[in-house]
Amino acid sequence: MRFLVSKEIRDFPTEYWNQLEGPKPNPEFKCNGCSMSPDYIRHYQIWPACVVHDYHYSSANPLTGTWSGRREGDRFLRSNIEICLRLQGANRFTQRRISWLYWGRVRIWGAKAFPFSGTEKPLSFWHRFKEGWGWYKDKR
Repeated sequence: MRFLVSKEIRDFPTEYWNQLEGPKPNPEFKCNGCSMSPDYIRHYQIWPACVVHDYHYSSANPLTGTWSGRREGDRFLRSNIEICLRLQGANRFTQRRISWLYWGRVRIWGAKAFPFSGTEKPLSFWHRFKEGWGWYKDKR
């Protein structure tokens, strides 16, 4: 299901894909997984959650273009990372710690990768930082 540039395709059980939340890409969808973060944490694979998240950030997804669509895609990332880690036997502390770490990073620095519609404008870094930690609520 994953097509990577300069990386091998890794096996992830098909029954795990069915348990991930949110709209899932078709097998021909091309992405790079966890772009600027590791695809593996210790021996746990978290790249399937990143593949689904890349789909949420692509123009092929009907939710793209709005701030609420981005927020929803990031929420799916956090829950899908927890699902991937749980299915591979990680304890609850590891699941929460890694999912919130990736979620925080993508909330702060992921706005440049999200395809906003013509009427939506990206927030400044400081507003993205505050929104990532729940201190800023978008009024739009």
